[in-house]
Amino acid sequence: MLRIFLVVALVLALSGCAATKKDVSTAQSGQELQARVADLEAQLKDKDSQIQDLQSKLARTQKGVVVTPAVDFSKATPKQIQAALKNAGFYNGTIDGKVGKVTKDAIKEFQKANGLNPDGVIGKQTWAKLSQFLN
Repeated sequence: MLRIFLVVALVLALSGCAATKKDVSTAQSGQELQARVADLEAQLKDKDSQIQDLQSKLARTQKGVVVTPAVDFSKATPKQIQAALKNAGFYNGTIDGKVGKVTKDAIKEFQKANGLNPDGVIGKQTWAKLSQFLN
């Protein structure tokens, strides 16, 4: 009887060790999976941040031109227009605030160089490109 009891105890002890090894292996796999999920979530958060940055830049961009909201084209003064034209290299005259022939010619040359209708008028598209040259 004692022998049977010892054999049964031995079998139970050995089977318990095998189950423990299996549980440890499963626990390690679970931890590895949790670590991988945490890593993927961090990557996803980084990508979301990049997407938000790109969406923000896209919102500020119109047809490939960054719109500078600092000066509305309808409120642009002749001096600002002349200064921007001068900074862009299209105007060599005095920045006097007088829109004469030299200023109009500079506006037309700027428009031609930037693929705009060379009408000599500062509209939204012209100002969107020209305003980038204000300091």
